[in-house]
Amino acid sequence: MSVGRSNDFLLNQSQVEICLPVLIQVLAAVSAAIAILSLNGRHLFGQPIKVNWAYASGQREDTSGHFNIFVGDLSPEVTDATLFACFSVYPSCSDARVMWDQKTGRSRGFGFVSFRNQQLMLYLELQEEY
Repeated sequence: MSVGRSNDFLLNQSQVEICLPVLIQVLAAVSAAIAILSLNGRHLFGQPIKVNWAYASGQREDTSGHFNIFVGDLSPEVTDATLFACFSVYPSCSDARVMWDQKTGRSRGFGFVSFRNQQLMLYLELQEEY
């Protein structure tokens, strides 16, 4: 039984199941490239925006399912590495990011620290309250 047909080229169910995810990835990449080309430099609230490909270094752990805390009042000298070093005494600490101003290149004075374990994160938050 054929599922799809294009110029006498028949695809069976298993071929469609194999090809469809690849096709979706290609279409998503093409859509992203079109968005970059059409949106980069456009003005949003009077300011031109930068739209570029985002690259992951591969050195950092995926923290999308981790728990994050806000860390404020950071001095301008604090970097991602120094913030991570402060919290790395806790084995559950997985990442630390300082937020930077893209125009000036300076720290915005705050960052976020990620933890694999929510209990440790809650413990740290409670310590700050008391």
